[in-house]
Amino acid sequence: YPRAMQVFRSFGAQLLSVPWDATGPRAEVFERLLERHTPKLFYCQPSAHNPTGLAVAPETARRLLDAAARHQVPIVEDGFDGSLFYGAAPTLPLKAVDRGGVVIYIGTFSKILFPGLRLGWLVGPPPILERLQAAKQLADLHTSALIQAAVHRFCERKLLDRHATRVATEYARRRALLLTALRRRMPSEVTWTEPQGGFSLLVTLPSGVDAGALLPQAIERGVAFAPGAPFFVDGGGQRTLRLSFSSVAANRIDEGIRRLAETIKAARGRLRGRERVERGAVPVV
Repeated sequence: YPRAMQVFRSFGAQLLSVPWDATGPRAEVFERLLERHTPKLFYCQPSAHNPTGLAVAPETARRLLDAAARHQVPIVEDGFDGSLFYGAAPTLPLKAVDRGGVVIYIGTFSKILFPGLRLGWLVGPPPILERLQAAKQLADLHTSALIQAAVHRFCERKLLDRHATRVATEYARRRALLLTALRRRMPSEVTWTEPQGGFSLLVTLPSGVDAGALLPQAIERGVAFAPGAPFFVDGGGQRTLRLSFSSVAANRIDEGIRRLAETIKAARGRLRGRERVERGAVPVV
């Protein structure tokens, strides 16, 4: 998550990445990293990874927790949109199966209610929470008491559960429309993740097509996306882009993907044209 990386770097942190696959962060890479380094913490989004929308499989979760407990490395679990899931049951948070007491869970109301609501919560060991409470008081004393009271009342009356169900149902519909449009419109060289939670997915472009260079061309056709590079710790991801379906009307999704697919096809055609010219060029000595 780019914002988290910015915060960590602002405090002088050196960031090391653990790549994801279909089951979550690669546990063997995490285990090797803990054997070679002494990290202060491991930050992850196991329920709905941003930008892929993937979730951590139970066996991967067990290995991550075992390794963290063995090396006494705290896991900061960002559950920013864990209430949005697209399956029979939501992925259990790491905190729910944390027998070693190594997980600090961060939650927020801003994704499920509305973005301007800067209110969240923490679950963790009491000594950690005491220090975080002191740091919060030094930063801004406290979050608005009025906002806290309003959200508490909203939850107390069970309105949050009802609202979350409506939101999840609508996002599931938009997710299905987006995946259908991608399968229908995209060239065969383009691939993407199928989100198990959250409201985004990660698209991988054909070889040689840079998402950053593609963005202004897409905007000219009336469609936009987030280039994937800022989501990569190691500076990779130039061929990736994030698509979000949280704020796009359902009836505009297919047309948006059509325009994006046309942009990609045009960029790929220009790339192939340059390659043909280069192959046909005669060197002059």
